[in-house]
Amino acid sequence: MAHTGSATTTRIVELELVRLRAPSGGRGAPVLVRVSDEEGVSGWGEIPEADPRQWESLESQFAPALFDHAWSRPTEAADAWADLPWDPAVAGALDTACWDPVSYTH
Repeated sequence: MAHTGSATTTRIVELELVRLRAPSGGRGAPVLVRVSDEEGVSGWGEIPEADPRQWESLESQFAPALFDHAWSRPTEAADAWADLPWDPAVAGALDTACWDPVSYTH
């Protein structure tokens, strides 16, 4: 995180998406999401059963939107994907991951 006066701004500089093999008979494959801020602090999120549409949305829309967004509080991270078609699993995975870097620094 970069310090600017008394406010702290977080910007994600690295994002990794990992699609695991779906269990036999499962509806979708688990997806892990790792974000890292400018100081190298990482956070993790997960979609337990991501279908192909969610993977595509995460990879092509939600993740790029997060790279273009900075925030002072983790509750503001969701503003990055506010204009995208809502998917609670995708948004939840990224939201969860974005809280970790902030919690490690406070």
